[in-house]
Amino acid sequence: YGGNKAPELITCMHEESAVAMAHGYFKAEGKPMLVAAHGTVGLQHASMALYNAWCDRVPVYLVIGNYNDAAVRRPAEWYHGVQDAALMVRDFTKWDDTPWSLTHFAESAVRAYNIAVTPPTAPVVLVLDGILQEQGVDINKLPAIPKTPVPTAPQGDTASVEQAARMLVAAENPVLVVDRLARTANGMKLLVELAETLGAGVIDQTSRMNFPTRHPLNQSLRAAAAVGDADVIVGLEVADFWASVNALRDQLHRSTRSITKPGAKMITITTGDL
Repeated sequence: YGGNKAPELITCMHEESAVAMAHGYFKAEGKPMLVAAHGTVGLQHASMALYNAWCDRVPVYLVIGNYNDAAVRRPAEWYHGVQDAALMVRDFTKWDDTPWSLTHFAESAVRAYNIAVTPPTAPVVLVLDGILQEQGVDINKLPAIPKTPVPTAPQGDTASVEQAARMLVAAENPVLVVDRLARTANGMKLLVELAETLGAGVIDQTSRMNFPTRHPLNQSLRAAAAVGDADVIVGLEVADFWASVNALRDQLHRSTRSITKPGAKMITITTGDL
């Protein structure tokens, strides 16, 4: 259909591999890919890969089917239909919706994309009713499709950013801990510029390619020692900042201890709180 262009359709053998492909596509291209999967059982297959995307903050756009009206008796579709199809993945998706009309679908489809690609990015799910997909419609009465807004990355409070900047400039031995900081290729260049300007050591936790491994300020292989020597420690998009400044003895009797020196100042900046 249409020469398989705009959009190109790629047939996959399993829902989990389909979502994994969308995950990798975003990491390579910086754009989300849509995955169309079977409802209920297909979503169960996709759920593990969807969870991976959630953990990696990758905006997978997942569309599944469902028959929302239980009175519609069709063999496989009837016993595969559920009351709340997206429930099983709601804890690790950013947003979901079940449109009940074409107007509702047009608005939700645009909203889902916008929510998915706005940091912190994450997967979204649209549940499309089978009857709504199949029933005919007057081509001259199609609903308007809203324009897709271009989201901008959230920014920190100006006063707080200035305070953090003053603390870094005044520090004798600042350290930057980074995890999912570099959302674009330019992110690494900006981090190198910041580290070199401050003379700050950088600990890269590698959820993104944040900092050159051979840069002399890269302290990743001596992270605990670098944190222990620092007087100001800044976490930038770190998933678990607590674990960056504490040591956990994970044995039968667990114990923790701080690895920072007394009086060290700590700052964490992340869209994860959003």
